[in-house]
Amino acid sequence: MKTIIDDCEDYFGRPEISNSMMKVFREAGPWTYYHRYIAKTIEDPAPTDALRLGTAFHNYMEWLGWGENSPSELCDYVIELPGDVDGEPLNMRKKTHRELVEGIREDAGSIPCLTPDEMKHTIAMVQSVLSNNATGKYRFGSGFTCDCEAVGINKIEDMEVKAKADILTNVGIIVDYKTTRHSTREAFARDAIYKYKYHRQAAHYLDVFEAEKFVIIAVRNFEPYESLVYEVPSRLIDEGRETNHAVLRDIKYCFAMDQWHTPGWGGVTLLVEDE
Repeated sequence: MKTIIDDCEDYFGRPEISNSMMKVFREAGPWTYYHRYIAKTIEDPAPTDALRLGTAFHNYMEWLGWGENSPSELCDYVIELPGDVDGEPLNMRKKTHRELVEGIREDAGSIPCLTPDEMKHTIAMVQSVLSNNATGKYRFGSGFTCDCEAVGINKIEDMEVKAKADILTNVGIIVDYKTTRHSTREAFARDAIYKYKYHRQAAHYLDVFEAEKFVIIAVRNFEPYESLVYEVPSRLIDEGRETNHAVLRDIKYCFAMDQWHTPGWGGVTLLVEDE
């Protein structure tokens, strides 16, 4: 049975299995999974600029999602760096400018810090969502209620799992924001399904939250900015669910056997099967 965690302050530190953790197990193998999430001898890769900008966009939309009841200022979600220092344009090659920015980023912690140009870029993506009538009911709950950044836990294949939804509605719909370089359904679908496996994420979120529909608001992250709304079809959800459950069973087996090495470890394995 699902449980919604209110005011979850350390989602990534929780012990339940997430979609991204299953992806690591599936693509990097059980040995990497063990060292990253159990032994914790290796850390997640450092965030890229693209991830930082994507996080800023998500945070901005979360802040807007609270509407007039927003519990905080925008700077608690996204921080804009100064455009100039002592009357000079910001220049990261200068030591004093660099030290100022490093200090701001250290104080900000996990809050993304953007240059003025990056903030304009983020605002343009946000505006593309606001200008699309199809996104309105998911953003502000036209006829139903929405929770931003909702955290849920559940049990699947006897394993404790978790998920964090950009928007969780009370009518069985989950909404997820995605930034993209693609501007057509066909191009976005190729990346969404074959590269990023969004259908597996969709299946996991629907299972965790016991929801029925997964909707993606895809936001083009270059000019001219535009947003499109996509629904992941049930056929792909079923495919993703089958893969997810198989991975969870494999993780369960590794825990039960206390064996995390890659299959074949400790022996000699034929590179290809003899015909």
